Amino acid sequence: MAQNTEKLVTLSNLSDIVAETKRILKQVRAYIDKLVDTKVDKVAGKQLSTNDYTTTEKNKLAGIEDGAQKNTVTGIKGNTESSYRTGNVNLTPANIGAAAASHTHAIADVTDLQAALNGKAASSHTHAISDVNNLQTTLDGKAAKSHEHSANDITSGTLSMERIADKSITKEKLADGIFTETDKILISTIYIDQNITDPASMISGDINGAAIQAIRANSHRYLGKYTAENTMTLCQLLDANSKLFHDRTAADLTGSQGDVFMRLPIFYTQATEIISDLWQIKFAFGGRPEGDRWMQWGGNDLIGVYEAYHSSSKIFSRSGVTPSVNITQANFKTYARNRGTGFTLVKHQHQNIMAFLFYALYGNTNAQAICGSGTDSYPKTAGATNSIGMTDTTTANGNSMSINFWGLENWWGDLYEWEDNVIFNPNIWNITEDDGTTRQVATITNNYDWNYPQKLVIGDNLDTIMKPGSSSGSTSVGYCDGFFIFQSSSRVLIRSCYGSDARGGLVCINMYGDSSNAGPDSGSRLAFRGNIIEEENTETFKSLTAG
Repeated sequence: MAQNTEKLVTLSNLSDIVAETKRILKQVRAYIDKLVDTKVDKVAGKQLSTNDYTTTEKNKLAGIEDGAQKNTVTGIKGNTESSYRTGNVNLTPANIGAAAASHTHAIADVTDLQAALNGKAASSHTHAISDVNNLQTTLDGKAAKSHEHSANDITSGTLSMERIADKSITKEKLADGIFTETDKILISTIYIDQNITDPASMISGDINGAAIQAIRANSHRYLGKYTAENTMTLCQLLDANSKLFHDRTAADLTGSQGDVFMRLPIFYTQATEIISDLWQIKFAFGGRPEGDRWMQWGGNDLIGVYEAYHSSSKIFSRSGVTPSVNITQANFKTYARNRGTGFTLVKHQHQNIMAFLFYALYGNTNAQAICGSGTDSYPKTAGATNSIGMTDTTTANGNSMSINFWGLENWWGDLYEWEDNVIFNPNIWNITEDDGTTRQVATITNNYDWNYPQKLVIGDNLDTIMKPGSSSGSTSVGYCDGFFIFQSSSRVLIRSCYGSDARGGLVCINMYGDSSNAGPDSGSRLAFRGNIIEEENTETFKSLTAG
């Protein structure tokens, strides 16, 4: 049987329970009273905060005097505004008439600034050439050291410096022939139809195109001194007047400051016979185009501006002297080589390229009809064209004085000129090139008579050689120049013609004599091929000693 553990409530123990309950309630009441003493009463619409109001803050507020001023803003208006604005107002410099933090002024808006600036250029500014006194004449004949050109900026043989577009050509590149793949190449294409006999109609295409203009504009006359083995140092003359250096200081062309040469820049040609006797000739300037059969011209090649002058077993290109005649081709060659390595007489390739530059520039094969015929007073004193520099003559002055083409005085119209590197055996030209190789080119069969070529061989080398089997024209048909061949071995070539003879122009040649012949109407012209140094400082150039 389980034990009963419930406790019975009796009268005797009930009083003990009541007493214990009272004791507990008394303790609870004391704890509640304590809490009431520290409580914060809640006010309707208010919240309790931990940011207690301190005595310091109370004292600060108490320090403010009664009646202190209180400002009230009712509206805002800038001095450039007509009415007041209220609410959230944004003020700008324009609202109050102030300048923006970053702004500009016209010169006229700044008091006395124009007067202060008169005669003084800003540190960074631009001018048109026409706005700068005498700048155009200073620039004539001298390109900036680093500049750019576009095809359309090249006019009348003068590069425009103020209109720059998409062509990058620096003076150093022109001199060295160094171009990057990003440089643009100018190409001009002409067509020569040798089935047409009218000299003014034979040539079509891009006559005087961008490449031709660039080649012309970068061809100059120079004074040159032989300063080391196979090395010529040049200083450019003013294009408009060879009596002056490019910096417009006086130049002596009579020999004390060197020989006078014309230098072509580096350029390329490609000749293609499209159909029989229709030739496409491309001229490229600014680099070698892709593809084969591009021929390089210019750069390290110099042609004497004047006909050769002989002194002390040497020949020179000098102004103010009478060109030498009655000297054999063999002796002329010796006198040229006596000057040093690189010196020769004018060569067949010089005749070739100058002829085709003429055709591309003028679109005409009759040189005498364009630049004049010269006079019969041969030989004329060298230097008649000094004051016109690189300017071509016309029939107006070229029929009464020495003709000038591409800076070469009397390139035709005064004397025959012995060439350096051609020996003729019946029907064959043997041409020795600069690298020492010899190439052979066939020509017409003729014997002691004048012919007038209507068709040239041309080819990659632009040979001004009468094509075999072609018919003869006249001094006003085809190429308008005479071609004389004597059927005998070891004939040498003499180019141009004496006086103002109508047969004598760009492609006139005479193969009558051998290297021992001489005559009163036969001279020659100095040339040089080798290392080229261009000195821009004229005083430095003048101080150089020529070898």
